[in-house]
Amino acid sequence: MTAAGRGAGIYPDDGSMASFPTGPLLLLLAALGLGACDGAGERARAHYEQARALLAAGDAAGAEAEFRAALALDGAHAGARLAYADLLRARGEEAAALRQYLRAAEAAPDSLPAWRAAAGLALDAGDAATAGEAAAQALRIDPADPEARSVAAALDLARPETRARAVEAARGVIRDAPGTGRAHRVLIAERIEAGDAAGALALAGTAVAAAPADGELRLIQAGLRERAGDVDGAESALRAARARAPADPGTAGALVSFLIRHRGPEAAIGEIDRITAGGGTPAPDPRPFLRLRAGLVYDQGDQAGAIAALRALTGGGEPSGERRAGQLTLAGMLAGTGAAAEARRLLDGVLAEDPGLTGALALRARLAIEAGDPGQAIRDLRAAEERAPEDPEVMSLMALAQERAGNTGLAGERFARAVDLSRQAPGASLAYARFLMRGNQPGPAESVITAALRATPGDPDLLAMLGRIRVARSDWSGAAEAAAGLAAAGAPEQAAALELASLRGQDPGGRMAALLEDLAEDPDPAALLPRVRSRLAAGDAAGARRALEAAVARDPADPAARLMLAALARGAGDAATAERLARALTLERPELARGWLELADLLRAEGREAEADRVLAEGIAAAEEAPGGTAEGATLLLVARAAALERRGETEAAIALYERLHARDPAAAVIANNLASLLSTARADDESLARAEAIARDLADTAVPAFQDTYGWILFRRGDAAGALARLAPAAEADPGDARTWFHRAEAEHALGRAEAARASYARALAAAEAGAPLPEIATVRARLAPPPTSPGATPPAGPGSGG
Repeated sequence: MTAAGRGAGIYPDDGSMASFPTGPLLLLLAALGLGACDGAGERARAHYEQARALLAAGDAAGAEAEFRAALALDGAHAGARLAYADLLRARGEEAAALRQYLRAAEAAPDSLPAWRAAAGLALDAGDAATAGEAAAQALRIDPADPEARSVAAALDLARPETRARAVEAARGVIRDAPGTGRAHRVLIAERIEAGDAAGALALAGTAVAAAPADGELRLIQAGLRERAGDVDGAESALRAARARAPADPGTAGALVSFLIRHRGPEAAIGEIDRITAGGGTPAPDPRPFLRLRAGLVYDQGDQAGAIAALRALTGGGEPSGERRAGQLTLAGMLAGTGAAAEARRLLDGVLAEDPGLTGALALRARLAIEAGDPGQAIRDLRAAEERAPEDPEVMSLMALAQERAGNTGLAGERFARAVDLSRQAPGASLAYARFLMRGNQPGPAESVITAALRATPGDPDLLAMLGRIRVARSDWSGAAEAAAGLAAAGAPEQAAALELASLRGQDPGGRMAALLEDLAEDPDPAALLPRVRSRLAAGDAAGARRALEAAVARDPADPAARLMLAALARGAGDAATAERLARALTLERPELARGWLELADLLRAEGREAEADRVLAEGIAAAEEAPGGTAEGATLLLVARAAALERRGETEAAIALYERLHARDPAAAVIANNLASLLSTARADDESLARAEAIARDLADTAVPAFQDTYGWILFRRGDAAGALARLAPAAEADPGDARTWFHRAEAEHALGRAEAARASYARALAAAEAGAPLPEIATVRARLAPPPTSPGATPPAGPGSGG
């Protein structure tokens, strides 16, 4: 019996459905009785009986129509209301189902199934007040009901003063009804909140054994394993959950999302192809997965193929929510490829069918803002806010539209609200900080970004914005710290631009005038960059900028001076001037890769990822095809594209691109190192590790810490922990701020049984990560640093191949 199961006191007659006819017999009786019914109540009952017969025959759509007809005739028909709610819940429309359960309970106040189901759905939706009231009503009817007791325990867990009571209550439920999944989830959540990841994982294992059919518990188990660094174990749990519920879209979606994060888009696409293959086995609706597949293909660079797939998916059939979802995704792709007019036409059609569709309203508003029509954007966003009053993206877009319309006070309120709603997410925080900087409020802007970095440590876009804010505040040491964080986060282009700006310091005096005169008289571009850096170091950014402008005036075609001027403007926070200069250079000198790279990096720093990707694609084409273009220039841009793919977690796409570049120039050390590093961290098969070692072997004797780390980690993954440590130890000492190198060293020491040394290295890795250095394996590090188990079954040290 599920939480939404039927119970006495809500259905007609005596509440017992055991002897009620079902299937074809019920269809026949309902059809014969429908014409003979007198009065609205009798007609409602006939529609209700017809609906139940259709459900028994597998016709959910027909049943829904009959339920709605019954309720139109008799809105207080509790049986129809509850059955309709069950249907909506089974279809995944939980908000609509909750409304129907509450109306069913209103019609039949002593209905345990209605109150029980409402309590669980309200709790899942974050509506604590409704959940508490519904659970209390359910417990009034049956004080021993396990599901209602579990909801009450979950509500108690949210309050520190009642947390202990919540744990005891959940334990009591499990003693009485061991298969109550929600009670297990209360105990697991309490351990997570206490920071006891190992205890939570142990409880998840117990819960899955007690309630093997509860798919959510299996998903929780998979998430805890993933957090602990047990990627293979997490995948195993997800596949077990999917095997038990092959038609459940949530379980299938969780598996695909996991594969995207850990196995790459190709593995995810392969899984989607299996999910959507059909063949008579139970499977979820294939359309959402085909839509996701098109998105993965698009992100891998095959924009035309992705758009064609979505056109085929959405081109026919009757209007439906899923069809509109596909059209919305297609509109986003069209907008991203510059086909804004077609995207708007598609959105207009979607909104004609569903005028309140939040995603479509938000995208159409974004296009209106970009087209200079904030009034239209505000109208669309007001409609979106009616449906989604706490959506951070809608709130941020409304803020931007209000700013463009000149309503800066309203804009600031909406930007701040979006940050709160998103819990300091990078996107909303960056948008608010940019707004504050446009209003010359660097202090509040820095506070916004530092709060966001506490929530998302090491985020390159946040660090870049932090650096620009500190430059604006003349906080040169703070800007240098942000630049170091960017370098550690794998964003060398942004780090270089910030370093250029942070060179401005105090004027040492005496040399400024002579140096500026030398610069003005020397037109040699080769001498320009070091001289400009000297001016910046002397503290006269304005003078350096004037000198660059003079150099450009003398020779407007000089790309070096124009690039430096764009970089200087960008470093000083003048993004508009920097973008104008970089775009002009790409138009006038398309064969110069540095212009495209500067523009793409500027756009990415501003959060305009799709535009940056398009700029790189255009620059690659120009470097390869335009007169004067060079293979070196194309390689520079392709490396930037590969780095962008790697930052986004698209490791297989990045590997494919690095393979192409390595084949073109096997002697390029950075490309070889990056390819070997990705092969050894993103893959675990012997063939990939052997190839990684072969590539990295030529770099093994260099003094570059990153190369030493790559080769050492490959040796470790292939079973040579001693040989690995010989490379990893000096690499970590040479780059003490690199968290991942310290982690690799610690793993080698751990495998060799050097417990104290390993613990010290894990601690160094954790300290570097907490300072902002990226460390995907931070959960593993924390687990290694946890106090050793005291039970007889303590886990032995991991061998080569664990972690990483």
